[in-house]
Amino acid sequence: MGIPLNNTTIYTLNFADDQVVMAQDLDDLEYMTRKEYRHWGLEVNVAKTEYMCVGGPQQNMILEDGQVIEGCKGYKYLGTQLSSSGTLEEAIKERNNQGRKAISMLNSVLWDNKISKTNKHRIYNAIVKSIVSYGSEV
Repeated sequence: MGIPLNNTTIYTLNFADDQVVMAQDLDDLEYMTRKEYRHWGLEVNVAKTEYMCVGGPQQNMILEDGQVIEGCKGYKYLGTQLSSSGTLEEAIKERNNQGRKAISMLNSVLWDNKISKTNKHRIYNAIVKSIVSYGSEV
């Protein structure tokens, strides 16, 4: 179960009330969604849950009680677009589009002759660069 990374194994990524469960195959994923949460007194909200297989076929996952978790080809987690191909091309395109939108919204400021170039650079660096580079460390 989980994904081996260096000298450790990653089972979940948690942020607030969101959780990403990682498994190497469908059987492990079914086990983790079926057993681990009940052990802690938690229930999976199947209506809000999606499952994605990176680098493999997308299919629905059927739980023991007959509930179906829908397969998906991509989703957004913590502001980053994840895709079943395992590449970050969609996330990069999304960030670039958001940067373009920010520039178009700042056009009146960036073309204003009353604002110095120094201040324009500061505005650009603070807003546009931060939008485009968000999550780039990942």
